[in-house]
Amino acid sequence: MNEIIISPIVKQADGTFKLSYQATWKSGSHTSGFVFVSTSEFETMNYEKMQDYIAQSVIKEMSDLLEGISNGS
Repeated sequence: MNEIIISPIVKQADGTFKLSYQATWKSGSHTSGFVFVSTSEFETMNYEKMQDYIAQSVIKEMSDLLEGISNGS
């Protein structure tokens, strides 16, 4: 991903944090969504670590999706 913008960050009723994001690639493609982070993880994160967390989450979800497609699921 070329750029990840995080906004807003909202504390949820269960104590987790919802990080909403928009990510873009050099090609101009983009995706947006959100991930949830536990309070203990959130308290140790700076903005760069939040971006890394989002990037890894997106990569994992896309990999799982592609694996399911290639397996005929």
